[in-house]
Amino acid sequence: MSSESSLALKELALSIRTMSSSSQADPHIVNAKSAAKKLKSLLKMNPWEDTDYLDEIIPATAVSSLLIEIVSSTAKIADSVHELASMAKFKNDVLKQKETGKGKALRVPMLL
Repeated sequence: MSSESSLALKELALSIRTMSSSSQADPHIVNAKSAAKKLKSLLKMNPWEDTDYLDEIIPATAVSSLLIEIVSSTAKIADSVHELASMAKFKNDVLKQKETGKGKALRVPMLL
């Protein structure tokens, strides 16, 4: 959830920085929401029946709650960026993959 939210926020920042409309963050948000939903259902199953309440359950639940809130906030930010792009009439971007020296591809905008 954390890494998917991070990737989505990076894509949204790129969209704002270049003033270009992009939907590249959407798959990351969908993945993060899916993971948050799975975590919620896992927490409802009560898998900690024989564990120490204070030492294990409370910290795990607190971290889970924060992760779920991060996903929710990321989705709200994405909605706001999409609304900004629409209202400010951001250009549609064409992205290309640029090879880096480490063998990884880096997305760079090419505005038309």
